[in-house]
Amino acid sequence: MAPAQITWRDLAAWSEQMKIVLEPWEAKTLVTLGVVRANIIGEKLGKQTGSKVPPAPEKSRGDGNGKSS
Repeated sequence: MAPAQITWRDLAAWSEQMKIVLEPWEAKTLVTLGVVRANIIGEKLGKQTGSKVPPAPEKSRGDGNGKSS
């Protein structure tokens, strides 16, 4: 099982609930960091268990508004 990631939809829901408007570069950075974090955790879990956890796929390289370019 791959570690959880931050998706565009998750980030949009959080932003709406917190009433925080993110700049497009901020949103893109958070999603990208979420992918990197999931990959690092997956590698650590794989080493601990001796199994290979596939890297988490990057969801999109959109412009920060949830739409891919």
